[in-house]
Amino acid sequence: MSKASAYQLKRGCHASFGHSFAFVGTQIVDLIGNGKFTDAAPYIPALFLIALIQTAEQPANAVVCALGRAASATWARIILAVAGFISLYLAVGLFGIKGVTAICIIEAVVYRLYLRILASREHWERHRHFGLPRQDISAEGQ
Repeated sequence: MSKASAYQLKRGCHASFGHSFAFVGTQIVDLIGNGKFTDAAPYIPALFLIALIQTAEQPANAVVCALGRAASATWARIILAVAGFISLYLAVGLFGIKGVTAICIIEAVVYRLYLRILASREHWERHRHFGLPRQDISAEGQ
């Protein structure tokens, strides 16, 4: 079994575990919490969605780091974390748990989009001469 197929198997197992936890998470919370946390149990699928988005951003994060843009991605993550904490503080008072869930999802999606933009920009910079005729490329070096 190659590393790529083992990685796909691992991702499949994590996804199936996550789906099953999202569907039966309410019963698990009732069983473990003895009825104390039943109000929060409907938000378990949202927790799974946040974890899924953060897991899906890992390949883009690896591409950005491999292309030498790790500092930019790190600063973006720090800025998003600070903005997330400030907005969480405001969202708890205004919207409660629904606001917190929305802020977490928005933060994960924005970071993923930023990573995609960084990765595509770097890809475009490395291959911008690809469409030029051969003589134009050779003329630049002379």
